[in-house]
Amino acid sequence: MTPHAPLAGRYRPLRPLDAEGSAWHAADELLHRDVTVRRVPADTLAAARAATALKHRGVVTVHDVVTDDEGAAWAVTEPADGTTLYTAGLLPQPVAAALGLDLLDALAHAHALGIVHGGVEPGTVVRCADGRFALTGFGTARPSPAFTPPEPDRTPASDLWGLAATLCAAAEGRPPFAGPDALRYGQPLPAVRAPRLAAAVQPALHPDPAGRATAPALAAGLRRLVPSARDRGPLRIHPALLGAAALALLAVTVPVTVAFASPDPVAKSTTTSPRLTAVPDACKLLTDEQIAQLVPGTDEPMNYMAGTCNWRTATGLGDLPGTLSLSLDVKVALVNNPGDSLKSERRMASYGGGEVIELGGPGDDGFVKETLMNLSGSGDRFMTEVVFRQANAVVTVEFTRSGPASAALRQAAIRGAYWIAEELRRA
Repeated sequence: MTPHAPLAGRYRPLRPLDAEGSAWHAADELLHRDVTVRRVPADTLAAARAATALKHRGVVTVHDVVTDDEGAAWAVTEPADGTTLYTAGLLPQPVAAALGLDLLDALAHAHALGIVHGGVEPGTVVRCADGRFALTGFGTARPSPAFTPPEPDRTPASDLWGLAATLCAAAEGRPPFAGPDALRYGQPLPAVRAPRLAAAVQPALHPDPAGRATAPALAAGLRRLVPSARDRGPLRIHPALLGAAALALLAVTVPVTVAFASPDPVAKSTTTSPRLTAVPDACKLLTDEQIAQLVPGTDEPMNYMAGTCNWRTATGLGDLPGTLSLSLDVKVALVNNPGDSLKSERRMASYGGGEVIELGGPGDDGFVKETLMNLSGSGDRFMTEVVFRQANAVVTVEFTRSGPASAALRQAAIRGAYWIAEELRRA
């Protein structure tokens, strides 16, 4: 699809919402409204059309399903801005629980109509034009391996597993399992940032669907994390109970509307970042298990100067097909005025082109910078940098890969940054 060529004679694409061109912000020229058009696999046309029956604020409304001149199928939905739980940052535990309740209610609505999502993951929870997050991709989404339940058949129990894994990732910054064996045997990683949420959703991550928590049981566990839930109903949250750090992260009424900015305030308030007296060994800020998730098949790390470390692989992340090379660099600098240093880094990032995304964390403050470089003779290279300050340190976590832009790479960089921040707190 290209801009200015109407789809089905009425949906005019205006701008892409992803690097692959599989989703576009478009204009419905018949009804004069904004829409999103998203490509769906040809073998899921029936499921895409069935999703038009779903009417719930926790579901992205599907208006139409059409084909283009080349026979590709596209779902026409209410407008979304391209933000997903992969790219939005971390959720505080009460917000993750409230959002989970809303998505659980949306799944119950679908299951009552005989519709199974089959691919619940952070990438299928998108931000709509009105600011709420909702599920998209019913019957058409193909989740990454980290969010694919172990059973081969897709059932309502599979959707509960996917939702539980998604909520873990949204609050922890990583999938709940370290790899396929841990996933298959139901051995999740220990929670660092959101232990109460992890405890609430873990029964839904049981590898056997028959032993998995039911929807009512999962809802009961999530409600216990939402202030005043028992008094106000399943999804009503009083913002004063969450503190100033979370006020911008949720709406008072159903469904939850969030604009992700800061990590879990509970986790932040219980740990104080000590000032570092010496530059740490950057190669020891990530465990072997964490490196295996971020840079599979890497060689030995290279510590080429104090406060730096580099890991490389020729294969790249498992869920990034087509990656020819992947490099992870970690740099730690001790400074007298970390706030001013981060401001300077932010200014330099904004001047250099590419996209700068504010995170509010990890550590005390941080941002993401993304750049797509076209190098003569060697093709495209995509770079994601997470820069954050913590106590008297400014830390840069930089991922570089061959190929186009990738939301999964951004999430990996953010995940690594939060792990490093936790290790620095323990230093």
